[in-house]
Amino acid sequence: MIDDTLLLAVCGIGASVLLTIAFRLWKKSKGETSVFAQDDSLEDVGLSVLSAAFPSRATTEDFRTVLRPPWGLRIGGPILAALMLIYVDLTPLTESVGWALPEGARILKLVIGAGLAYSTAMLLFVQRVAYDRREIRSYGVDPRPQTRQLSGLTGIEMHPNRPALVLSFADQPHLYIPKYLSGRETFIAEMRAIAAQNAHAAPDHHRSLRYRMGL
Repeated sequence: MIDDTLLLAVCGIGASVLLTIAFRLWKKSKGETSVFAQDDSLEDVGLSVLSAAFPSRATTEDFRTVLRPPWGLRIGGPILAALMLIYVDLTPLTESVGWALPEGARILKLVIGAGLAYSTAMLLFVQRVAYDRREIRSYGVDPRPQTRQLSGLTGIEMHPNRPALVLSFADQPHLYIPKYLSGRETFIAEMRAIAAQNAHAAPDHHRSLRYRMGL
């Protein structure tokens, strides 16, 4: 069994290192599309640090560029969540909602743990964005991909309230891309270039009208 004092000391040292890395990364990247741009809490900064500090490389799949969440987030995020789940006492929460079962806190932890295990599996093996010059596919918590044709792309921006990038289309629904994505700066630049190219192309009025009519 790990001594509580030793555990606190290790956590303190880890937090200090994390804050130092966070400050250095934040100084280097404060633009409007930076992963730190919308951070307004310590939790947000911590996730952004994990994302920026340990990126993963883009790969190729069926001639498409594939971007996945950074390794720091894919490994560090679930570990931190699991530690919090293990050491946080949920008994006051179960009692406050009137759950009087003796094992209420343990049952709640098992339910949360099952959800965490599913989310971790999706984060490690499924979540990704695959795209080429014509099409983009986004895989999230739902294993079924969301597909859009980039010929209708009109812009990309950061969501004001959610940790996501929003792709707007003239003839298709919005597409929400995870905020924590390796190669995000290159991805944003490429999407903006495609949107600019589309803006100078002749508009397809017939296709746009069919979309607005729900056809």
